[in-house]
Amino acid sequence: MLFLPATVHESDGFVHENTEREFWFWDGASGRFMERPIIKTTTPSAANKLVETAVPRCFLSNDGSHLFWFENRKKTLMTQDLRQEMSVNRTFRTWQTDLSGQQVQEIASQSFPSCKCETAVCSETCPEASYWPPDDGVGDFFVMTEWIPGQIGSEYQGSSLYRKAEGKWVSGKLPAIEKVLDSSFHGSDVALLEAIGDSGCCGWENESSDQTLLLKNAKTVALFDEFKQYHEPGLRHQLLHFQRLPVAQWRPRGLHHQRYATVGNRNSPVGLGQNQPRRTGADPEGAYRITRSGSGARGRSREAGY
Repeated sequence: MLFLPATVHESDGFVHENTEREFWFWDGASGRFMERPIIKTTTPSAANKLVETAVPRCFLSNDGSHLFWFENRKKTLMTQDLRQEMSVNRTFRTWQTDLSGQQVQEIASQSFPSCKCETAVCSETCPEASYWPPDDGVGDFFVMTEWIPGQIGSEYQGSSLYRKAEGKWVSGKLPAIEKVLDSSFHGSDVALLEAIGDSGCCGWENESSDQTLLLKNAKTVALFDEFKQYHEPGLRHQLLHFQRLPVAQWRPRGLHHQRYATVGNRNSPVGLGQNQPRRTGADPEGAYRITRSGSGARGRSREAGY
């Protein structure tokens, strides 16, 4: 068992990356704290400063025999007062170790081109890597996505599926994946469940359709499309409950939707029988085609709400 939260929620509501050096690990007999190889250095660079940071995260393998590590290392050129970012060089790296963090085996490494930080904040204009390992531990695959977090909206540029085949890790290109909800594998087939959220920002809501997509064998199938299914652009919906099944049988097992209407500057839950403001052109019947099926389904659930 391994406990290493990705983020920290402060009492004032501020959420940031977890940069604690230690994490807790249980080896089946006893618990102990282990250290992450976190790096943060600052060195002079002409009239500026070069800041190098790396905050790797680790995950258990699905058989519990070793650790998989994922790291986004960046070297950022900053002004002398460290207030503005000028350019950045990023490298994504993943490796495997034993349960003590030793016996390192490299898996993959990808360097991004040097990027000029146009807005003095590199994450607003420069690409970086995000990664998704299966929830039950890393086995023979994981997903890496190249994206730009952005200032008012994110841009997803492409994804790769890393797979272990005949003792070697190889990567294959995928369409850009915004958010992986779950995965399933059967033999050589890997299926991924993707969520695409509302792209609205800064007071604009429901600017695009929430979608749930199934990616398998280089093909994409839409399992849920908010606008096509409900014709209700003035309301938001959430999709819940998927059960892990063999790839050939993967389908929505139970559906639950939460409707939201925009009231002032807030998103407020709406009851099915309530009268709420809607945008012009909204389908008046769309709000009542929300159904719940398979509520007793067993298996893991995912919330695809934004």
